[in-house]
Amino acid sequence: MAKVRAGHPARRIRNGLIGTVLLTILLVGGVTAWQLWMFDTAQQNRTPVTWEEHLLAGLLIGGSALFGGIVTIFLTLRGVRWMRYPLEELALLLQRQLDEPVRLSSQGDPALKITISAFNELHERTALRYAELEAQIADVQREREYDEAVVTMTRMITSSLEIEPLLTEFVRTFAKNFDLTLSVVGMVDTNGITIRHGVTQSEDGLIQPLATQWLPLTTGIAGEAVHHRHAIIRRDPPFDTLLHAPGVVGTQIALPLLNTGQVIGVLLLQTSQMTSERSIQRIINVADHLAAALANARLYSVARERATSLTAINELARVISSSLDIKRILDTALQQIRQLVPYDQASVTLFDSDHNCFSVVAANDAYHGAMEAGQTFTGLGTPLRTAFEAGHPVYLAHNDSTNTPIALPPFDESAKSLLMLPLTTSENRLGTLNLMSRTADAFNDGQISLLGGLSHFLTTALINGRLYSQRTDAMQQLEATQEHLLFVEKLRALGELAGGVTHDFNNLLAGILGNTQLLMLEIKDPDHLETLQVIEKAAKDGAETVKRIQGFTRNDGEQPDAPVDLHTLARDALDLTRVRWRNAAQEKGTQIEVQRELEPVPTIRGHAAELREVITNLIINAADAMPTGGIIRVATGQRGAEVFLSVADTGVGMSPEVQARIFNPFFTTKGEQGNGLGLAVSAAIVARHGGRIEVQSKEGRGTNFVIWLPILEVDFDEVAANDHLIPTDQGRILVVEDEELVRIALSRMLSAWGHTVVSAENGREALMKFRPGTFDIVISDLGMPDMMGWDVLRHVRDRESGVHTILLTGWARQIDPAEAKLRGVDLVVAKPFDQLTLRRTVAHLLEGTLDMTPRIIT
Repeated sequence: MAKVRAGHPARRIRNGLIGTVLLTILLVGGVTAWQLWMFDTAQQNRTPVTWEEHLLAGLLIGGSALFGGIVTIFLTLRGVRWMRYPLEELALLLQRQLDEPVRLSSQGDPALKITISAFNELHERTALRYAELEAQIADVQREREYDEAVVTMTRMITSSLEIEPLLTEFVRTFAKNFDLTLSVVGMVDTNGITIRHGVTQSEDGLIQPLATQWLPLTTGIAGEAVHHRHAIIRRDPPFDTLLHAPGVVGTQIALPLLNTGQVIGVLLLQTSQMTSERSIQRIINVADHLAAALANARLYSVARERATSLTAINELARVISSSLDIKRILDTALQQIRQLVPYDQASVTLFDSDHNCFSVVAANDAYHGAMEAGQTFTGLGTPLRTAFEAGHPVYLAHNDSTNTPIALPPFDESAKSLLMLPLTTSENRLGTLNLMSRTADAFNDGQISLLGGLSHFLTTALINGRLYSQRTDAMQQLEATQEHLLFVEKLRALGELAGGVTHDFNNLLAGILGNTQLLMLEIKDPDHLETLQVIEKAAKDGAETVKRIQGFTRNDGEQPDAPVDLHTLARDALDLTRVRWRNAAQEKGTQIEVQRELEPVPTIRGHAAELREVITNLIINAADAMPTGGIIRVATGQRGAEVFLSVADTGVGMSPEVQARIFNPFFTTKGEQGNGLGLAVSAAIVARHGGRIEVQSKEGRGTNFVIWLPILEVDFDEVAANDHLIPTDQGRILVVEDEELVRIALSRMLSAWGHTVVSAENGREALMKFRPGTFDIVISDLGMPDMMGWDVLRHVRDRESGVHTILLTGWARQIDPAEAKLRGVDLVVAKPFDQLTLRRTVAHLLEGTLDMTPRIIT
């Protein structure tokens, strides 16, 4: 047997390494022993070791070690070179014919056999490792693409508040990025799962939208996910077949979309491959973002819809309050209802009890405007008659599914959805409000509920219109009294309709605005901040709409709570009324001269709009009192702790008998041009401001009205200058709020400002948590199911008189701050609240620098 380079290369490497290591140890050991002997001899001879000797010993030791290392490397490289020779020979052999290795191996050379065997084993391991690396690289690339897809999906989800386009784009992008054969988002309600957004994807990447479908809550993987409220993943048969997708089924996934513990939707996915746990976790993360986005989009949609509804109601109320013409009221009502509830045709019918039939008094077509009215019919056996007699709405969602579809005048025969609502009260049954759509199931529960409220509103308007037409022949005083009762009735009806809506809307806006402003402090992404600013603006616009409706439906409940410059109000009132008194005088061929003696006076506390109304009324009365022209003198000044404003004219004047009655309601000297309410309302406004009205007049010589108001004790200029300085005092605050959205937002706000916050969802829980000396401030909602906020704060004050109390309510405009103070409330804060205003209020209250005058903070 021939030798290969005098021995096996691996054995040569091993022997060389052992020899060089032993040599290195001997050299280093010898030099070290010599150094120790030298040091010992020096100590015996008591001669010091010089630094040259130390240096020499170190160099010898290091040199020995270095020499051993060099020899080791040399022998190792030489052995590797020897080891390479058989591999090079093998490479040359592999380039020849395939039968040559067999002949070489047949020669019986053991070294060559070993080399070929080692090479084959090395080649197989290398190929296997290369394949593993390629697979790992592909996995890493795929994971990176999935991560990028998750980021893309998250950005897309948070980029819009419009639900429909958001879901349409979401399911397509999701299917494409995650290689899904089915991508579906279903919305959950009490009836089932409605799927309007879904796509399928074929093997060649073709994406097709799914038709609208309905799934039950009791069966299928979707219903199971909704029921258990957690992800359902199926990798083995049997698979859900309610939704069909191309290709084989590898994995089915159903994820419930949760918002505050409630299932609002479900995400259904299907792929032809087995999905890894990591991919499933990514999908769950995307689903969590989708659920939050849907919740925000729903809140935004609800806020926008309610804002639109309130605006339409406001316009409807304005028309109803400005006219008693039944035809005009009904025509306007049907037009405004179209903005709230889309329909194709609508009508109002009134029941004639004498002839036992209905008559169409108003009708409207969504595309052609007003329709012909006046048709009469008995309605016997129809849903309209049922709604009228039963006193509740009747809804035919699929009118075309019956053998004999219902036809109601003046609607055409294409009606697929019919909704009839009674116009009735506990004492009167007037008729019905009817809506028709050419689409099946066109009206939902929320729309029907809203129309129910509007039907009561229309009923009141119809009753008022009838009463008005019946009073046209009455005496003038009786007519004025009836007119006032009508006004009160309309305000009461509108207040009942708007009261509940505005209170709920204020609670909703408080939660939206509070959480939005908190997010604006935490989120730095410009795109997200822009979206949050849109939500904040929508919430604030909604709050302004609520205030306008509240101000229309009742006398403005806001108490004087702002600094007012009386001389500025007088100047504004003169400018506002200039056209009125100047044009009136010119039409009569006369002239009215205005003299202004407006001196700057100290600031008063008041409601600028109310006081401006009073001054305007006095100026108009002065102009009306001078039919042949004259002089109006308006002056302001101060006497002691009061300021005054006087409006004097050179008109006809008043007798003592008239002066004694001018502030009585419905007393007027203007005949049909007046209603006798102007001075009565003005006196009430001045009295609410803590002031009084004096009048001096003589017949033929004119009249002088003087308004006296107390001077404001607080320097508002100084307060405004320091208002931006927020104290940093931190306190312990108990928050009592039954609305979870508002309670969470308020607690998070206060905690973010450094306060220690404890929350309670009702009055009983709050009283259980309250202990004297535990809290600095107690903030409570007014309307709660178990205990009113008045009672909570009263019990708190009974236990600890020094604790500060704040009443937080959407009914703030109806509360008298002075009465609230007597009932143990320091401040009344209106919902929705602005976080900066609330922060300043709480901080100044804790520091003891807040003006504690009874007032409402908005």
